[in-house]
Amino acid sequence: MRHIFCCLLLVSVLVNGSVANAAYLYSLTQTASEIDLQVTGTSLGAQLTVSEQNPTARTRYNGTVATNFHLGVGANSAISFPDGGGANAVNPLGLFNIPLQYSPNVGGDAGTAAANYGVNLSAPQQIVLPPFDVPNIGTLNLGTITAVDFKIALRELQLDPNSPTWMYIDPITRQFNASLLSIDIANGFADVNGSLRMVQPDILSHFAAVLAVNALVASVPDIGLTVTSNVLQRSINVGFGTRIDMSGVSMPNTPLAPGSVTYNPGTLASTLTIPVLADFGDINLGIGTINLKFAGQLRGTASIPNIYHIPEPSSLALAAVAGAGALVRRRRRSAA
Repeated sequence: MRHIFCCLLLVSVLVNGSVANAAYLYSLTQTASEIDLQVTGTSLGAQLTVSEQNPTARTRYNGTVATNFHLGVGANSAISFPDGGGANAVNPLGLFNIPLQYSPNVGGDAGTAAANYGVNLSAPQQIVLPPFDVPNIGTLNLGTITAVDFKIALRELQLDPNSPTWMYIDPITRQFNASLLSIDIANGFADVNGSLRMVQPDILSHFAAVLAVNALVASVPDIGLTVTSNVLQRSINVGFGTRIDMSGVSMPNTPLAPGSVTYNPGTLASTLTIPVLADFGDINLGIGTINLKFAGQLRGTASIPNIYHIPEPSSLALAAVAGAGALVRRRRRSAA
């Protein structure tokens, strides 16, 4: 009777229990791991128009994704994502495999440098600035704000999928709920350059405005504002450049599709697919607010030993029941 009980207990464990936990690093397939940058923004009440600096560029990822498996039988299998992986954005390449150059340069300075992403944002304006009195100078007319422009380049971006809990893997579809993940930014910088354009109604107002704006900029040197003027157009451009550290931000993942993890017993290869739709949130730049989202997928492979390829629960249960039946028959023959 004790042997029969043990066999029945084995059936219960095989059908309902787990067999092991295991950790694997999935190496990302660069050609199949692509994430786009989606940008929106407003400035001075107007919607910013967004354009990619290179519309044909595709930003792909290499590196690894760290996983833990709860290697249960059938419906009890689960996956989690601990810290320790790193999906690295690769700088897109242009002609002759030269990295594409995006502005602004490192730190938000003028010029260009290789980057993961690059976008331009602009909004035409017609905001008339009211004249105001300046002691010992007189009435100052800065004119009309006619345009606001931003340039953004993202550099050295490294993403890390992370989950605080186990995620159930459907035994039929091999899918899991990827919205339980967060997409953490392990490293990354946003270099931003912005400018505001003002046009004065006449040449005297223009010269007065140039002197006043330069004096104002000189009084706040820590902000890093720059002033350029065009006498023929009677215009003044006030610009700034800055670098924003994106590291340490955890973005909720809200993809429209589930993730999946499959296994090929013939090759011992497992494929992991993580859909990504992550919102970085708003960046306030004083004269405008910009929102960044990441959308795409990460896909990688890992080699998993055959011992972790668990047979279907029905096969295991059938084998255990057959074993229990054999023991019963053996005990009956012994009794006879």
